[in-house]
Amino acid sequence: MSSICTACAKISPATRLLRLHPDVSSLRESALFCPLCYMILGALERADLIKKAEEYRAHKDGDEDSAYVLVNDTSVTVSINGHDARADEKAWTLIISCGPMKRERFMRQTEYYKAPATWLNIYAEEGSAAAEAVMTRPLTNNASSEGALRLMEKWIKTCVDDHHKCQWGYSRKELDLAGPSEQEGARLKAKYSEDKIELPTRVIDVQAFEDGVKLVESSSVGGKGCFTALSHCWGKIKHFKTEHATYDQRKTKICIHELPKTFRDAVEITRKLGIRYLWIDSICIVQDSTEDWAYEASRMASVYMNAYVTLSATFAVDGNGGLFAARVPPPSSVSLKYIDHLTGAQDGIWTIHNRNSNWSEHVRRSVLASRAWTLQEKELARRTLHFASDQVSFECHESIEFETQRPGVGTKARSVSFQYLYWTILGIRDNATATAILIPYLVNSRWCRIIEDYTTRKLTVESDKLPALEGLANYIAELTEDRYCFGLWRASLEIGLMWRSAPYADADERRGRVRGRAPTWSWASMDGRIYFAEFGTEILEAHTTNAIDIIDVGTDGTLTVSGRLISLHRGKLGLQGPWDWNQMVKFYNRMETIDVKTNMARYEPVRSQDQQWFGFAALDDNVDVEDLQQQEVTALFMRQMTRKDIDTAKLSADQFKDSYQVLFLRKTDAEQTYERIGMGQVFLCDGSEDMEKKTLYIV
Repeated sequence: MSSICTACAKISPATRLLRLHPDVSSLRESALFCPLCYMILGALERADLIKKAEEYRAHKDGDEDSAYVLVNDTSVTVSINGHDARADEKAWTLIISCGPMKRERFMRQTEYYKAPATWLNIYAEEGSAAAEAVMTRPLTNNASSEGALRLMEKWIKTCVDDHHKCQWGYSRKELDLAGPSEQEGARLKAKYSEDKIELPTRVIDVQAFEDGVKLVESSSVGGKGCFTALSHCWGKIKHFKTEHATYDQRKTKICIHELPKTFRDAVEITRKLGIRYLWIDSICIVQDSTEDWAYEASRMASVYMNAYVTLSATFAVDGNGGLFAARVPPPSSVSLKYIDHLTGAQDGIWTIHNRNSNWSEHVRRSVLASRAWTLQEKELARRTLHFASDQVSFECHESIEFETQRPGVGTKARSVSFQYLYWTILGIRDNATATAILIPYLVNSRWCRIIEDYTTRKLTVESDKLPALEGLANYIAELTEDRYCFGLWRASLEIGLMWRSAPYADADERRGRVRGRAPTWSWASMDGRIYFAEFGTEILEAHTTNAIDIIDVGTDGTLTVSGRLISLHRGKLGLQGPWDWNQMVKFYNRMETIDVKTNMARYEPVRSQDQQWFGFAALDDNVDVEDLQQQEVTALFMRQMTRKDIDTAKLSADQFKDSYQVLFLRKTDAEQTYERIGMGQVFLCDGSEDMEKKTLYIV
């Protein structure tokens, strides 16, 4: 048991706000002999909070223009789970704050205060008295240990037995249900039991030999069975794969020692889970067959949806990384006596340590999460075991579990998946109005967030931009009976077209349009990150109506529309005009959008020649500054937006209450044919409704 200072001795799993030291100097002095103060000081220094706290001292308390309010100057405070955590909440982390609190604004009215903070992790041994108050547990020595395996089996069994929305059979053509009731979940479980699931075209039989495996065609083993699937990064090493020349050999036998470590580990886990078949893309798809690759890519949705569990090689950069990361003890830890805060009785210990076990850091920001092909695997997998660098975690449609988490205490479910939307769609599809409005909205909202994630990921072959989503798109098309159009959905195309590429300041890699990959109106024509409908969300309480009629989307990518066009020039409106740039910024400031001036500076102002129309553009490609004042652009009205006053149904009397979301186009040599060059928002004077609609083509 470590000897700690009197201040640290006051910390318990029930601590909600404790002023540990009056300033950093006091903490430094105590850190010379107190191991916990030393650990806390290190955490603050790693997060750079001490330096920031000193800089904040220049701000004055109560200054209306300051975003900060000093609290006890540079005092050091600690709390379990945060000072606003519930009193009965189980302890899971030690939050450390240093210095002033920051004034945050939520919408227009509510203000709350948040101190810059970092954290240290805690745990208590299962079965101890402290375990009743502390949620988290110590890690096992190895992810392949019996203890870790039992925990994985428990997670999976709980999901299979109790999570009705995680069962198989989310297929429109197979089921006609109206919601995920217990009875329907039980029926799904019985109908889609482990031995009745459709196998992929080929699978790996991990029980074929003690010292090896073999590739089998599923039709030769009845086409039904239970299998795991591996999600992994290929990396830059020479990869183990199946080609025409090795196909017969793979069907005869593959010796375990031939496989890269990630594959060997996947075989080991599959065997330990008692499952016979394993699917790995590089082995189960004939890699030098264009036809086989295209066919299997289109069926990728069924592979990950039907897999009993997906094994995610989360930290491995290539096939040599494996699933089982080497585990080392925390750099430092301090064990404290556990004293029941109600009875005062001492019973057992709990430990504070500085190992970083962070699900967002090690799963969401992992090497695997940076690859484009793995996104649909994440979205479609029924349940997943994440083998991260720090620990194993489990994710399904209803919960997320961790090795360090108290057993049986799952966190909230992941963000809404398309499988989850299935039940909503089934429940309302007989309602014509809901089908026409709500379903496209639900699907498009989720799809836009997926594409924003997807476009941050990397592709080895850039021509895979759309194929890497084909399996997911095919599933959604079956689910919704909607038409997939070059990365967007026909039923919500008016909304889906309103995307923008990331400003150059946000782009950390190449970006710009790639000719021939997709039509210019599709986000897939661009390299780099894509954002959707930002301008629409900036108009609070806005009423929107479509200003465009989409006539057709050709198989060649030609988009035929009927809409109104105006010609605008790039460059700020002169001060002599009725509206100017400063007025626009003031307008957005009144709406209290976040970081307005920085946000507005990312867009190029546009205005009409007669000084009546004014707005801003987010252009797809970079442009020469010298051309800003001269270049003319064509704006196509997409959606009309009328702002309403907050908390009322009345139209705002604001000068900028009426606006349009627009696409910016450039004329091609073909008649009435244009290419997209950007999107934006334009504020208009009266008379725009009198303009005649024209038929045009966007390619």
